[in-house]
Amino acid sequence: MVVSLIGTPWLPAIENGILVLEDINEHPFRVERMLLQLHHVGILDRQQAIVLGSFSGGDRQ
Repeated sequence: MVVSLIGTPWLPAIENGILVLEDINEHPFRVERMLLQLHHVGILDRQQAIVLGSFSGGDRQ
């Protein structure tokens, strides 16, 4: 996920766009943590739309 690029020079300019996020084999609490990181640095607030794709695998309990 793009979260690993936060704070690096390789984070793309993702403003006023459509941010599409998906992941595989990730536990729900980790996905929640990554979404919170995106929120706290303001990336989610600067988008026109956010599309959540497939989050398959991982522990659903």
